[in-house]
Amino acid sequence: MREVGARTPIAVESVLACPAAVAFEAVLQPATFSYVSLGLLGMPAICGREEPFSEGERISGRLFLGNLVPMWVHEMHIVSIDREALQLVSHERGGAVSVWNHTVDLEPLDQGTCRLRDTVQIDAGPLTGIAAWWARVFYGYRHRRWHRLVSSWGYPPVVDRPPSTVSFALTEEHRAIH
Repeated sequence: MREVGARTPIAVESVLACPAAVAFEAVLQPATFSYVSLGLLGMPAICGREEPFSEGERISGRLFLGNLVPMWVHEMHIVSIDREALQLVSHERGGAVSVWNHTVDLEPLDQGTCRLRDTVQIDAGPLTGIAAWWARVFYGYRHRRWHRLVSSWGYPPVVDRPPSTVSFALTEEHRAIH
């Protein structure tokens, strides 16, 4: 049985056909967030915004399912941006979700490819299982959109690119709970 308040970790990763530094600069752009989420989730509070996300920034705005159905007000705090490590960390929350701690990592594989990894720690009390399911769907969708975005930049596709992978990054503590 799952302990209420336990955080469920999710990881989604895929290989992008562009340099890691290029992809990381895109991660910092609200337009990229809007593009990779388009059709599934929208946050008008950042639509049309041209300045990149910045460390320490707090953003609050209503989320829209399918960009049409209003949901809750979502709060996003950009905790850190590490340009050397190619990592962005945000702590988010909204609706039934009290914890949505998200880390985006870009790992250079060679000069023309990189690994994009989204990891998220989720706590939504008794609804954590549903929130974890949504995270797998949402980040899997976003990774497919990332590939489309990179292709639109003119980079050739990665030959024999492994599909996006989704995993539960269970710690010993989580193994004991489940």
